[in-house]
Amino acid sequence: MSYYLSMQMVRFRSESDYERFRMLFKDVQHHLRKLSGFVHLTWWQHPDDPSWFNEISIWADKKATLEWHDNGYHKWLKKWGLSGPIIEDIVTNWTLEESKIMRLCPACNTGVREPFEMRAEVSARQTACKECGFRFPFLETTDTSFAVFRDGGE
Repeated sequence: MSYYLSMQMVRFRSESDYERFRMLFKDVQHHLRKLSGFVHLTWWQHPDDPSWFNEISIWADKKATLEWHDNGYHKWLKKWGLSGPIIEDIVTNWTLEESKIMRLCPACNTGVREPFEMRAEVSARQTACKECGFRFPFLETTDTSFAVFRDGGE
């Protein structure tokens, strides 16, 4: 199954504009999880240039992305963002053909390479080593990054 990816780089006019965006985004999470074609969104501050913020969103297909863009709430957010808070926005779109997880357990040295469905990314990432039970670290939301997953997580 293929997926549709949207990558975005955003620069805000000021720190207070970014903080307002973060407050508004807390409500976006609830809207996204209700959309049947939504799979995943990750947002983070660029480590080498803190004025840039990056987003990757994953969708069942391009149609699902377009439905989100036609959503009244999303339209309101874009109108707000383009009225001044966002001074630069760069979007690139892709199609994802395959996802796989490759790991080497640091406890028992067991290697794994297996495909997984993007809709079950959290489950795949939180699966313990099948040999010894080691649990790989999973990054939760931080001050500079957050993620929204269809199958759980914040």
